[in-house]
Amino acid sequence: MFRNLLSSRVASFAPSVRAFSQSALCQQPGATAARPGAKKAVKKAAKKTTKKPAKKPAKKAPKTPSKAAILEKQLNSKRALVKLPKGPTPTFGLFINEVTADLKKEQSGVVDITEITRVASQKWRALSDAEKQKYQSKHAELKEKHKEVVREWWATVDRGLVELENKRRRRINATVAKEKKGSRITLLKDPYAPKRPLTAFIIYASDKMSKGAAGQGLTEMSAQVKANAALWKSLSDAEKAPFEQRSRADKARYEKELAVYHTKFGIKA
Repeated sequence: MFRNLLSSRVASFAPSVRAFSQSALCQQPGATAARPGAKKAVKKAAKKTTKKPAKKPAKKAPKTPSKAAILEKQLNSKRALVKLPKGPTPTFGLFINEVTADLKKEQSGVVDITEITRVASQKWRALSDAEKQKYQSKHAELKEKHKEVVREWWATVDRGLVELENKRRRRINATVAKEKKGSRITLLKDPYAPKRPLTAFIIYASDKMSKGAAGQGLTEMSAQVKANAALWKSLSDAEKAPFEQRSRADKARYEKELAVYHTKFGIKA
């Protein structure tokens, strides 16, 4: 009987024990009880803030140089703005080229320039006039071809560049004259341009000198020029008139040819 009574008591306490154990479990550390109707809290991920790179200052466009600055740079250039075609090889130069080729064949390599010049000079002096004629004829042929090259060059060259180059050379010549250092540079001059008109005195002096200039040296010719100048001053207007008339005709010829020349090459007068 006692055993039956104990069993019934235990059975009556079982629901309470289960309820207690469940509540105890819910109150353990780390356990959270969800309230009915409560919204679950959603943690928003923190936005990563990335720093934008600082903007680099925009590069300034290079300034376009002015026309005056460009012109000044060209006038101060050490290099020629335009060059004439290279001249023909001189007579002795043709012979040196031949000697150089022979020496290179003999020695099978590079030959010293001093040795070439020494050997060429010795051989050139040993040549007869007839043997030298070969090289002189070759030079004359090259000279004629060079004339055509120069004529073509002047016919096609930019005249504006020629004028600018002459300005550059005048500036260099002025510096040479001022500092008395260096060499003057010859200005570019078109050999095929119209010849300038002769003055009345030049025509008169040319007539006088052509009659007795043969066989005269430089000193004699200089003395004759002075004598002709004195004679010209002593002439009357009537005596000067024929020479002045020829001078005017020559001036008219020059102006006509110059107009054609300027039109042909687009040169502004």
